[in-house]
Amino acid sequence: MAEKIGLEVLTSLLDKVPGVFWASRMDPATGKSEWLHIGQRMAEMYGVTVDEIRDDPNAIMKNIAPDDRAVLERKIMATAERLTPMQWAGRVELGNDQVRWVETHTYVERQPDGMLLWWGQILDVTERRRMEEALADSEAARAASENLFRQVINALPVGVMVSNQKFEFLLMNPVQEKMSGGIVDHKDQDVTSAYGVFMPDGKTPIQMDKSGLVRSLRGETLEEEAIIRNPRLEHDVRVHVAWTPLRDDKGQVFATLGTSQDITKQRALETERNKMIQDLATSEASRAASEALYRQVIDSLPVGVMVASSEKEFMIMNPKHRNMLGGVVDHRDGDVTGAYGIFMADGRTPLPMENSGLVRGLRGESLEEEVVVRNPRITNDVRMHVAWTPLRDDKGKQFAALGTTVDITTQRQLEAELRTRNEQLAASEEAKTELIERLRRAVDELSNPILEVWDGVLAMPIIGIVDSRRTADMVQRLLAEVLRMQASFVIIDLTGVDIVDTKTADHLMKLMKKVEVVGARCVLTGIRPAVAETLVDIGVDFGRLATLRNLKHGLGEALRLARRDRDAWRDYEPDDEDREERQMRRRERAGASR
Repeated sequence: MAEKIGLEVLTSLLDKVPGVFWASRMDPATGKSEWLHIGQRMAEMYGVTVDEIRDDPNAIMKNIAPDDRAVLERKIMATAERLTPMQWAGRVELGNDQVRWVETHTYVERQPDGMLLWWGQILDVTERRRMEEALADSEAARAASENLFRQVINALPVGVMVSNQKFEFLLMNPVQEKMSGGIVDHKDQDVTSAYGVFMPDGKTPIQMDKSGLVRSLRGETLEEEAIIRNPRLEHDVRVHVAWTPLRDDKGQVFATLGTSQDITKQRALETERNKMIQDLATSEASRAASEALYRQVIDSLPVGVMVASSEKEFMIMNPKHRNMLGGVVDHRDGDVTGAYGIFMADGRTPLPMENSGLVRGLRGESLEEEVVVRNPRITNDVRMHVAWTPLRDDKGKQFAALGTTVDITTQRQLEAELRTRNEQLAASEEAKTELIERLRRAVDELSNPILEVWDGVLAMPIIGIVDSRRTADMVQRLLAEVLRMQASFVIIDLTGVDIVDTKTADHLMKLMKKVEVVGARCVLTGIRPAVAETLVDIGVDFGRLATLRNLKHGLGEALRLARRDRDAWRDYEPDDEDREERQMRRRERAGASR
């Protein structure tokens, strides 16, 4: 009876075990293997037939990916040599680009007769692998329990327990013992209290008559979730238990099979995942609110804003810029400048797309440009100043270009009007300057009149300050008059000069020397006491130049020198009397005058 129960239990367990269970014996001396258990599921999993596997135990290797096959072969050799458990995961290539991920847990032990007993479990982990590859932050795949098979049933990666109608555990594998905190005596038949079994809330103890064990012994097939808490456990264990009634040949329930899994970590991960989902929703809501705020700010800016992607599609375009362009248009061919009617700054030459600021900005340039927009959607041409800035992600890779635009149509019109006004003003100022120059010359002529006070005698009264410009004008006019009038004497009157400094004195000295260079004598008159004191203090050297009190004295000196020159000239005339007679007459005249 016990063997029958054991066989039924084993068969039932093998049918319940996830994946595929297999077992074989190998004679180390001959290397021959004998399959103890192999099923159709195993053949399907490796893409071969059962007959192929029975004929050639290595048939399951042919569809394994070469890289993974090499790893598996090394692991098999190491396991056979060391008699240690082996775990391997690899790809089975089924054709038509279909790949199945399988995970095997293999155990080997030497039997008393020297034979090697191999057994293991094969799981299809394709879906789990896909989830691991698709979601880096997803729940870490639960590794298959170690020691799947130590002695067939005891090595299963799930908790296994079998209870009879007396609530006696006929079987409890190490995994289940670990989850339960070990086997305890429960003679009072209150199993749930003995093991500390609570409902999923972790607070309410499960009543024995409502437990999955009792319900399964009554014939129910069910699943339940419970928490185990007792002094033998370091922490609470949350388990998922599947209960299956075991029946004899007459259909009577004689025992129940419970397979359990520790889902503590899974629930923690689910809780963490739910929290992450909630945090993600909160973050998305915050991002949406932030994006709405940024868009509102951008839409309210007094300048145009546009963001162009690398495909030359506008990701952002605020109302200000849309108004300048006359709205958004379709430009699937990529010719943005043509679609929006963009011209160069001259307003006549269409802006080629390859030379546009948009394309250059997408190439990584930071630049500014001035363009003119002209299309049927806007009434008047719009002149814009556009500044382009490349936008890059955290890794420095450019993904878009930002363009900020300012409507400078009115500004350029005002600048043109201002240039016209400036030109008109410049022309007016030039005319005024010419008038002022003529007036200045007239004033200079009035301030520095050149008078012929006697035959061959010129007088030039000076009024005001004598500077370089005025001196040059006086020299030019005075020398011209001396030559024109054939003057022999020039009187420069300083009665109207109140202030004299070193520069003024230097100008006067040069003026007098230039007059003498052209053959006329020159005297200074009308030097005021203050001016005389200043000239002496600053050390002006008048040299041979004569100075007289006033214009009257200057005129007298001019007449005296003129008479002397005439007398001297008569002495040298060819038709006159001889020199002695002329000299005698001059002495007589001189004595008479005295």
